[in-house]
Amino acid sequence: MHISMREHNIPKDTKAKSLTRFYRFTPTVWVSISLGILMVILSLVLNAQYSTDTCTEFSQREVNEHSKKVDLGQNYTRIKGCIYYRENIVYGVDPRTFKALENGQAPNSHYGKDKNSAFFRDQKITNVDVKTFELLEKDYFSRDKSTVFYQTHTIHIIDSVSFEIMDYDFAKDKNTIYRLGNFNFAQGIQKIVDVDMATFELLGKDFSKDKNQVYYRGDIIEDSDPETFEILNELFAKDKNFVYKYSNNAYGIAVLENLDVQSFSVINYRFTKDKNFVYQNGIAIEKIDPMTFEVIDTNEDFVKDARHVYYAMHVEVPNSEKSLKKFQKIEGADPFTFVVLDDHVAKDSNSVYRYSYSNGLEKIEAADPVTFEVIDNTFTKDKNSVYKGILQIQRVDPLTIQVLTSNYIKDKDSVFFFPYCHKCDQDIVFDAEIIVGADPATFEVMYPPYSKDKNNVYHYASILEDADPETFTVSE
Repeated sequence: MHISMREHNIPKDTKAKSLTRFYRFTPTVWVSISLGILMVILSLVLNAQYSTDTCTEFSQREVNEHSKKVDLGQNYTRIKGCIYYRENIVYGVDPRTFKALENGQAPNSHYGKDKNSAFFRDQKITNVDVKTFELLEKDYFSRDKSTVFYQTHTIHIIDSVSFEIMDYDFAKDKNTIYRLGNFNFAQGIQKIVDVDMATFELLGKDFSKDKNQVYYRGDIIEDSDPETFEILNELFAKDKNFVYKYSNNAYGIAVLENLDVQSFSVINYRFTKDKNFVYQNGIAIEKIDPMTFEVIDTNEDFVKDARHVYYAMHVEVPNSEKSLKKFQKIEGADPFTFVVLDDHVAKDSNSVYRYSYSNGLEKIEAADPVTFEVIDNTFTKDKNSVYKGILQIQRVDPLTIQVLTSNYIKDKDSVFFFPYCHKCDQDIVFDAEIIVGADPATFEVMYPPYSKDKNNVYHYASILEDADPETFTVSE
C-alpha cells in the first residue's frame, strides 16, 4: 500500500481550533500533568539513589560505628540508601519498604522483607508470595500461602496451609508427621514412616508414639510396646519387654540385655538396679545388694548396702578421655555410722578416711573419729591434733588453730609454714616448719612467699634481714 507524503487538505480553521483546545487545558489538568512528570523524575532519582550497585562494602566494625547507621533489628542495618545484614550488602532490596521480621518464638531467624521480596539474612528467597509470607515458630523455617521454606530453600513435600510446628522439634501437616531436629536441607526433612496421626503423641525431645509403635528421634523402635513404654530419666526408658539406654548425642538407642525388666528402676543419673544387681551406666556392679543399695555422697564416690561400704576408684577407659568408677569394698567400715564429711574425708565409728583421686582411700591412723571435724578443704582436726591430708601435724594446738592459707596456719603460740613443692604430686604433704620468732597476734600473709608481723618480714619461714614491716610492700 502506498502512502502519500503530501499534506492533506485540512482546513486552516480546523487546525486552529485543535491548537486552541490544546493550549486551553484547565489549570487542574496542567497541575496533574506537571505532577506526573515530577513523579517520574523523582522516581528515577530515587531509584538511582537506592540502587545497590552504588552501595559501599564495609567491615562489621565499620557498619557498627557508621554515623548514618539505622538499626532495623535482626542484624539488619540501613546506611543511607543501602541495607546490610551484618557487614554484607543485601542486593535486590527496596530500602524504602524493607523491614526486619520479628518472631519471639524463633529469635534467631534473621528474616526481612520489602514490598517485592523476602530475605533470609542477605539472601533473597525466590518464588515467594510476600503478602502471605510469615515466620514459623522454629528458627530458619517460614512459609507463604503455598510453600514452606527452610532458610532460602523450598521444601516441596510439605502442605503449607496445614503445616504447623509442634513441640520438641516436631511438625505436622494434613498428611504426616515430620521431625525437624538439626534440619539439613541436603539430607531432606525427616518424614516419620507409617505413623498413625490420630493417636500420635510426643513423649519428650527424643521419644514419641502412636497406637502401633514407639519412635526414637523419628525412627521406629522395633518390637517396642507403646502401651507400657515409659521414660525413666535422661538415659533410660523401658516397656514390658525391654530396657532401653539412649543418649542425647549421636550414639542412638540400645536394648540392655540380661536384666530383669519388671523390677528395673532408676536410682539417679548414674545408677539403676533390678532385683539382682546394681548397675553403673548399664554395667552390673558385682556383690552389692540392690535391695539396700544407697548412694552416700553427691559426688557418688561412696556407696553402701546393709553389709558394706564401697568407694570408687577411677579407672581410665582406653582411647577415651573418660574414666569409669570401679567400686571397692572398704574393709572394716561400718555402713550404719559411715558418713561423708566433704569431698575428701569420711568417717565411721571406728576410723577416719581420706580420699584422693590419685591415691584412693587412706586411713588417717591417729585420728579420733568421735571428735574429728573438717576445718577447710586442706586441714582437719580432732581433740588431739591437726591434720593436713593424712599427715598429723605436730605441735599445733587444735583448739586455737587458725588457717591463714593452704601453706600458713597459726595457733595461740606459734606460726607454721608448709614448704611449697611445685613439682610434687598434689597429695604429697611436708611437715610444718615453725616460723621462729613470729608473733601470732600480728602475723599476716602478704603475697606468698612473703609474710610479716609487727617485728619482722619473712621470706618463706626465714626472717628477711633489714626489712621494715611497717613500710614493706610486695608487688604481685
